[in-house]
Amino acid sequence: MLKTSQSNADEYLYPVRREYEQIVITAPGPKLLGKSEENVEEDSENTLVIEDAEAGRELYSAFNSAVLAFTRALVRARVEPVHMKLNVDSEEQEGDRVVLSALLDADVEVKIEASLSKIKYLIVFPKRDRRSRRIAKKLENALLSVLQEPLTA
Repeated sequence: MLKTSQSNADEYLYPVRREYEQIVITAPGPKLLGKSEENVEEDSENTLVIEDAEAGRELYSAFNSAVLAFTRALVRARVEPVHMKLNVDSEEQEGDRVVLSALLDADVEVKIEASLSKIKYLIVFPKRDRRSRRIAKKLENALLSVLQEPLTA
């Protein structure tokens, strides 16, 4: 159900850099069957408009559960984010997704991508910086343990 991997290239979320290491954790998201292309359109300000209320609720639910798990992992790892930024993307090949990027340290970045099919956590840190590696590993362990628990309680 949960999958974790380490790689040096994830084209969708972070550019390829040899001096950085990535930890990718994926979890299944809510599946929406029968979603058509007419349900999503962009207005002139590049904001996402979802006409189907059920699709919007599913995406909202996926993003909320991803952020809740991330927040619990931050508390468990005792890490405080320096900066957070929220983006909503509409891509043709993957559909709608919400991306929250957080800067945990000067060199540690976390990106959470929530879509209807999966939730992806990407932790990027320099290979040779021990402090950044320690922060990333603490967050990875905390996130894996939080994702194994039920989110309600």
